[in-house]
Amino acid sequence: MEILVSIIVPNYNHFLFLQKRLDSIFNQTFQNFEVIILDDASTDESLELLNKIKNHQKVSHFIINKLNSGSPFIQWKKGLALAKGKYIWIAESDDSCELTFLEKTVKILEENREVSLVFTNSVLQNLLSSKSNTLTSSQSTGIYNSTENKFLYNWFFNHSNFRIANASSCVFRLSYISEDMIMQISNYRYAGDKLFWSSLLVRFPNFGYISEPLNIHTFHKNTTRSIVTKQTNYIRNKEVLSIYDFCDFSTISNYSAGWQREYGSRLLLSFLFNLLLFKKFKGKDLYNGLKIVKFNFEVWKKIYRAILLPNR
Repeated sequence: MEILVSIIVPNYNHFLFLQKRLDSIFNQTFQNFEVIILDDASTDESLELLNKIKNHQKVSHFIINKLNSGSPFIQWKKGLALAKGKYIWIAESDDSCELTFLEKTVKILEENREVSLVFTNSVLQNLLSSKSNTLTSSQSTGIYNSTENKFLYNWFFNHSNFRIANASSCVFRLSYISEDMIMQISNYRYAGDKLFWSSLLVRFPNFGYISEPLNIHTFHKNTTRSIVTKQTNYIRNKEVLSIYDFCDFSTISNYSAGWQREYGSRLLLSFLFNLLLFKKFKGKDLYNGLKIVKFNFEVWKKIYRAILLPNR
């Protein structure tokens, strides 16, 4: 029987969440899948747990790195090379989901051949603040076109809740993924997922959305986004700017408030980070950033906070 879904589970030190994640995978109502488990040299009790399920009939690959790769997207690359399924689900090891997640996402992909990916609404579970909330959007379940709906633009610049919360919320077609795309994301440390979705939707703009919050995205002290230093902010900023340039958002609008707030501030951050961290004067970033941002107080406050972070 043809494997319809390859589930890639990249793990690094997520022992506290791992059992719940695995249970949410193996107990799916849709069962035509293989599981590819990739551990990136965990130092917690992850391996003890993973070794107990490595012989599970659904586990097709069980790979433990001797050394940490330094990027989750290198693990994505490895998993995609091993996958035999028609569709891919990257189920991040610190998240979980409803047991109907695959059944409902795969149904849309099977019924709509022009759709490149399907993502569901998400519950954002913040363990640091002990708060949970569901992304609130006016969009209903259906098929959308990312170009016609300005999906990426509204997500990145207008901070729309109609967005892909994280990889765990999304299932996509393997046949639509190019070698170039995989190589590009493996060079990223933080924003490779945004580059991945952007690259996919620029080439294949039709996508499916399920308004039901079937994905549970967990934020905790070891989440990549919670690691904040001048160095990590510099890398994140550089990666996001390259994504904005790749998407060529300037052809949509150079003048919206969202563009001024986001793109202009990132250019100025690029200038300041290069000056502070590497003693490099990037005059082009300074000129273009000032030209866009001008005297927007909120933007300057955001820049001030990012630059004053302690050098941890």
